[in-house]
Amino acid sequence: MRFSYFFKHLSGAQKEFIKEYVEKKALQSGRLLGDAEYLVEVKAEQFATKHAYRVEFIASAPHVRFIASEDDHTLQEAIDLVWEKILHQARKAHSKKLRKGKGREEKTEER
Repeated sequence: MRFSYFFKHLSGAQKEFIKEYVEKKALQSGRLLGDAEYLVEVKAEQFATKHAYRVEFIASAPHVRFIASEDDHTLQEAIDLVWEKILHQARKAHSKKLRKGKGREEKTEER
Protein backbone atom coordinates (compact mmCIF):
# COMPACT_ATOMS: atom_id res chain seq x y z
CA MET A 1 0.00 0.00 0.00
CA ARG A 2 1.36 3.39 -0.98
CA PHE A 3 0.26 6.70 0.49
CA SER A 4 0.01 10.19 -0.90
CA TYR A 5 -0.78 13.07 1.47
CA PHE A 6 -2.35 16.49 0.87
CA PHE A 7 -2.69 18.95 3.76
CA LYS A 8 -4.39 22.31 4.14
CA HIS A 9 -4.09 24.60 7.19
CA LEU A 10 -2.36 21.98 9.39
CA SER A 11 0.73 22.30 11.58
CA GLY A 12 3.82 20.13 11.18
CA ALA A 13 2.94 18.07 14.25
CA GLN A 14 -0.56 17.41 12.92
CA LYS A 15 0.87 16.32 9.56
CA GLU A 16 3.25 13.87 11.22
CA PHE A 17 0.44 12.52 13.42
CA ILE A 18 -1.73 11.89 10.37
CA LYS A 19 1.06 10.07 8.50
CA GLU A 20 1.93 7.84 11.45
CA TYR A 21 -1.68 7.12 12.43
CA VAL A 22 -2.88 6.31 8.91
CA GLU A 23 0.01 3.94 8.26
CA LYS A 24 -0.59 2.26 11.64
CA LYS A 25 -4.28 1.77 10.80
CA ALA A 26 -3.37 0.38 7.38
CA LEU A 27 -1.00 -2.18 8.89
CA GLN A 28 -3.62 -3.30 11.39
CA SER A 29 -6.33 -3.89 8.80
CA GLY A 30 -4.44 -4.08 5.52
CA ARG A 31 -5.35 -7.72 4.92
CA LEU A 32 -9.02 -6.70 4.65
CA LEU A 33 -8.27 -4.77 1.48
CA GLY A 34 -6.86 -7.85 -0.21
CA ASP A 35 -3.69 -8.41 -2.14
CA ALA A 36 -4.13 -5.55 -4.62
CA GLU A 37 -1.54 -2.77 -4.57
CA TYR A 38 -3.51 0.27 -3.43
CA LEU A 39 -2.59 3.92 -3.74
CA VAL A 40 -4.27 5.71 -0.86
CA GLU A 41 -4.64 9.47 -1.21
CA VAL A 42 -5.15 11.13 2.17
CA LYS A 43 -6.50 14.66 2.14
CA ALA A 44 -6.79 16.51 5.44
CA GLU A 45 -7.73 20.07 6.20
CA GLN A 46 -8.53 22.15 9.23
CA PHE A 47 -11.40 24.58 8.91
CA ALA A 48 -10.41 28.15 9.69
CA THR A 49 -13.63 29.31 11.33
CA LYS A 50 -14.65 26.11 13.12
CA HIS A 51 -12.28 24.04 15.19
CA ALA A 52 -12.97 20.98 13.03
CA TYR A 53 -11.23 18.81 10.45
CA ARG A 54 -12.15 17.18 7.16
CA VAL A 55 -10.39 13.96 6.20
CA GLU A 56 -10.85 12.24 2.85
CA PHE A 57 -9.41 8.94 1.63
CA ILE A 58 -9.31 7.74 -1.95
CA ALA A 59 -8.05 4.15 -2.21
CA SER A 60 -7.32 3.15 -5.81
CA ALA A 61 -6.21 -0.14 -7.29
CA PRO A 62 -6.61 -1.52 -10.80
CA HIS A 63 -10.37 -1.67 -11.53
CA VAL A 64 -11.31 -0.61 -7.97
CA ARG A 65 -11.74 2.75 -6.26
CA PHE A 66 -13.10 3.49 -2.79
CA ILE A 67 -13.81 7.06 -1.65
CA ALA A 68 -14.83 8.28 1.80
CA SER A 69 -14.73 11.56 3.72
CA GLU A 70 -15.65 12.72 7.18
CA ASP A 71 -15.82 15.96 9.16
CA ASP A 72 -15.09 15.79 12.88
CA HIS A 73 -13.72 17.81 15.78
CA THR A 74 -10.64 15.61 16.22
CA LEU A 75 -8.25 14.26 13.63
CA GLN A 76 -8.13 10.80 15.19
CA GLU A 77 -11.90 10.32 15.14
CA ALA A 78 -12.15 11.59 11.57
CA ILE A 79 -9.43 9.18 10.41
CA ASP A 80 -11.06 6.26 12.26
CA LEU A 81 -14.46 6.96 10.72
CA VAL A 82 -13.08 7.37 7.20
CA TRP A 83 -11.02 4.19 7.49
CA GLU A 84 -14.10 2.25 8.62
CA LYS A 85 -16.03 3.57 5.62
CA ILE A 86 -13.26 2.45 3.25
CA LEU A 87 -13.17 -1.02 4.86
CA HIS A 88 -16.96 -1.27 4.64
CA GLN A 89 -16.84 -0.46 0.91
CA ALA A 90 -14.07 -3.03 0.40
CA ARG A 91 -16.02 -5.74 2.23
CA LYS A 92 -19.15 -4.93 0.24
CA ALA A 93 -17.25 -5.09 -3.07
CA HIS A 94 -15.61 -8.36 -2.05
CA SER A 95 -18.92 -10.02 -1.11
CA LYS A 96 -20.49 -8.76 -4.33
CA LYS A 97 -17.60 -10.27 -6.28
CA LEU A 98 -18.04 -13.59 -4.45
CA ARG A 99 -21.80 -13.63 -5.12
CA LYS A 100 -21.24 -12.84 -8.77
CA GLY A 101 -18.70 -15.64 -9.15
CA LYS A 102 -20.84 -18.12 -7.23
CA GLY A 103 -23.80 -17.54 -9.52
CA ARG A 104 -21.74 -18.38 -12.59
CA GLU A 105 -20.59 -21.68 -11.08
CA GLU A 106 -24.16 -22.70 -10.24
CA LYS A 107 -25.38 -21.94 -13.76
CA THR A 108 -22.66 -24.05 -15.37
CA GLU A 109 -23.39 -26.98 -13.03
CA GLU A 110 -27.11 -26.95 -13.90
CA ARG A 111 -26.46 -27.50 -17.61
